[in-house]
This record gives sequence, structure tokens and C-alpha cells, in this order.
Amino acid sequence: VLLYRVAYRQPGSGLLELYLLGAIVAPVLGWYGARRICERTAADLRSRWDGLLGGGGVVTAKVPEAVPGNPDEKAREDLRHQLAKLTAEDRSNSVFYAGPKGILGMGTRWGSWQMAEELTPKTEGHEIHPFRSWDVIRAIDTQLRKLERGPLHTGGFPPASIQHWIVTPVGEGAAEVARPGGEDVDTFMVKPHEITRICNEQQFSAGNRHYLGIQWPLWDGQLVITMLVTVTVLYKTLRVDVTAHALGPVHGLFTTKSKPPVVEVPKSIRFWETVERPLPLVDASEVVRLAVRAPLTWYPPLLDYFGGKLVLPEPFGLR
Repeated sequence: VLLYRVAYRQPGSGLLELYLLGAIVAPVLGWYGARRICERTAADLRSRWDGLLGGGGVVTAKVPEAVPGNPDEKAREDLRHQLAKLTAEDRSNSVFYAGPKGILGMGTRWGSWQMAEELTPKTEGHEIHPFRSWDVIRAIDTQLRKLERGPLHTGGFPPASIQHWIVTPVGEGAAEVARPGGEDVDTFMVKPHEITRICNEQQFSAGNRHYLGIQWPLWDGQLVITMLVTVTVLYKTLRVDVTAHALGPVHGLFTTKSKPPVVEVPKSIRFWETVERPLPLVDASEVVRLAVRAPLTWYPPLLDYFGGKLVLPEPFGLR
């Protein structure tokens, strides 16, 4: 009766029937539109991910769109500053040591070597020519940079990345950490004169430590081997410590292409045989969840309150 009244209503029959018509048609159209949007977005994300794993995809920040066209575009100007800050922070030479967890971002420590030698004067009866830890570190740095220029043209390790790291101790259960700042830091990079000072004056009791790091990205970046070198001088004893860290391998989830969902059903006649039939990329419950969640994206605090949020460890990046 309701459908008949809505379909064959007389002119001027009132707003109630228009409301009933909208109540019947709007959910159907809304469900169809939401389903199409979710499936199209899922297919686009899957194609981008497969292209990235295949080497033909490009997934980067759209920096040209963030460049302001005029001084009034404050949102784009803020986005440009945030992208520049994120890039500079990822290139920082400051890392954190979290007790039993080790150096954050370096991976698991799998080896360590120590060399301790008593210093003796070159000429008997004379004093030792004074030097600092930085002099030894600089000599090691010079020799490490010659690894690529071997006498033989053979394979081996890829070109290494050599950098001086400043390690800041933090608590194991620290809720948050902050990059160092001040006059001795420029765009999250500790300046060379401050690196030299820390290397010469570092103490085991407290404060920052200096490490000379050399990194090899192996297997197309899936495994990163890091060797850290530190030099200390105690009275007449020179000690050189080398620790090895391994970050990786990358979880298979990040190296596997997406597969469309399928279901095996028996054939109608040959019921002892099965056939795979494709399923929708997004099921009904996921469409409802995304449709309810979509309006909350306009106000992120409310979205975090109802949907929760994921706090990533620091630093969360690929060095």
C-alpha cells in the first residue's frame, strides 16, 4: 500500500509521502554509492601496492601540490614546512638508547668486539704525544671510506653509508622522546664541532655518546647491517669497541603482492569438483564501518576518541 501511495500519489498530497519516498530510495542509493566508492578505492590501493612491489609504482608525497601559489594559501605553506621538517628529521644523526631495547632504529645487536691496548711512548723515556679520541675516530673514518676503492675489481658489499651518530640515553618505558635542539643543532643535525666535543669528553656515567656508524643496505634494503665504533681513552689504555646491529629482514607482508579474495564452491553437476569464485574486495561490514567513519575524518580528535589511534615507535623510518 505504501509503495502504491508513493508511486501513484496525487499532486499536493503532502510532504509525508515525499519523506517516505526518500526513506525508501535514499538508503538504497547510499549503499550503492558507498559500495562503489569502497571497491574503487580498494582496487586503486591494490594496484598501487602491486606496482610499487613490481618496481613501476611511485608512492611519494605530492610535494608540487603542497607548494603555495600565493601568500594567502596558509594551509599549503604549513604543509610544505611539515614535509621539510619530516625529511630533515629522518636524516638526523641523533638516535636514542633505550636500555635493554638497545638503540632505537638500529635493530638487534648480534655481535661486539673490543680492542684494548696500553699506550707506550715511541721513544723510551719520553712522554706520550698527547692526542684525543677524535684523532683516532678521524683516522678510522678515513680508512673506512677507502673500502670502495679496493685493488681488485670483484663483487662484495654495496657502497656503505658512513656517518657520525650521537646517541642520547632515554628510559626503557619512555612515553616520548625529542630530538636535541639549540645552537649546536641545525635542522636536527648535530654540528661537527659538537660531535667533536662529545667524542672527546663523553663519559660512561651520563650524557650523550658518540659512535662512528657504517651501514650496508643488503637485499634491496630488506636488511640493514650497521657497525658502530666508539673510542675511549683511560689513562694509558686505548679502547676501541665495535658493535654490529641488524635491522630486518622486512616482514613478508610488505613484500607480497595483494591477492583478490576468492571462495571455493562445488560445481553444480560435478559436485566432487570445486571452482574458485571471486568475492568483493570490500565486504558489507567493512562498507558500513567505512561509511560511518567517513564523516568523523573531518574532526580527527573525535575520530581518535571513537576509533582509537596507533602510536608508532620512535624513530619510525627506514634509514
